Amino acid sequence: MNQEQLLKILLQCGTLQEYVDETARVLDCPYWIMDEGFHLSAISHKPDATSLSNQYLRDTTLMESVKRWEKFQVFSDETHLEPYRFRDDFLNRDVMIMDILVRNNPVGRVTFFPQHEMDEASIRLTIQGAATYLRTTQHDTNHDMYQQAFASLLRGEDPESFAEFLESEAPGLEPPFQIFCISAENRGRLFAYSSSIREIDAWTLPIVTQSALYVLSSAQHPIGQIQNQLPGLGKSFPFEDLRKIRSYGMQALYASRHGNQIALKDYDLYLLSQMADPESLISPKVRACMNYDLSYQTHYFDTLCSYLRHGENKQAVSEELGVHLNTVRYRLDQLKNLFEIDLETERTEIFLSCIAAEYLNS
Repeated sequence: MNQEQLLKILLQCGTLQEYVDETARVLDCPYWIMDEGFHLSAISHKPDATSLSNQYLRDTTLMESVKRWEKFQVFSDETHLEPYRFRDDFLNRDVMIMDILVRNNPVGRVTFFPQHEMDEASIRLTIQGAATYLRTTQHDTNHDMYQQAFASLLRGEDPESFAEFLESEAPGLEPPFQIFCISAENRGRLFAYSSSIREIDAWTLPIVTQSALYVLSSAQHPIGQIQNQLPGLGKSFPFEDLRKIRSYGMQALYASRHGNQIALKDYDLYLLSQMADPESLISPKVRACMNYDLSYQTHYFDTLCSYLRHGENKQAVSEELGVHLNTVRYRLDQLKNLFEIDLETERTEIFLSCIAAEYLNS
């Protein structure tokens, strides 16, 4: 195919689907086009790619395909500006992919299934032509109003209105909430994960923004089987107030970038430098301890803070709080029994949580 042929095809084809059918006939190669969210935009019929598509969609999941294609380093680069060839052992076919760019931004991907040696100039012209049909495509997959509200909350835009909208309208979203995050430079992988999550679990809100995938879910309904398949997944503490999504989103992002170690000192400094809400620094265990004290007029939180403040000196705690040493020992045992607070393994997290909680209480 040459430039003149391409122009003639563009003039005679009114839609992307017509264009794909005609160019597939000229190239004698079945192929399809997907957008960045891995949704099928158009598929050739002569030669026919629908049987491959049916096999791809019926006999495997999108997540399995993504994991399989990662093996072939399909997602190793930000974009594929050159034709990238590999053999898909599941489909038992040679595959060639190339990204479609509009104003230097990827808006979709062509997947060819070559039946013979193909001229690279013709491949490039096909990509170039497809871009003319996709030039108005928006560069995200956050199509529905719930995803848009989630994205706005992550940016800190009008938290009152968007939080109220999600609380009253979003199906399956009940407190406490939790945010999961994967940070990666390769947007193709993130969009693939996002689409797969929506396909598997309708009770979640996944969006891709600023080189990260965020997933909002109810804490009692975590993303379950999916999270075991997602490398580098970070998660926030559970939280009750959707207006604070921005802070907990930053928490999940930090966890993703630092191996889920969200309780270290540099994490807290990072959050504070971003003007995050201090409440997001309080761990669920410390929060449970505070709520218990409010409900039963106990003093476990004060004992915990005093114990940490005095370098874990029980006698000093006894003198500060004016209680018997045995009472201090009992309360410390109860901190572990009731709230699973283990200062041997999570001292830093608990210490910083107490600082944040005392600051808010004051």
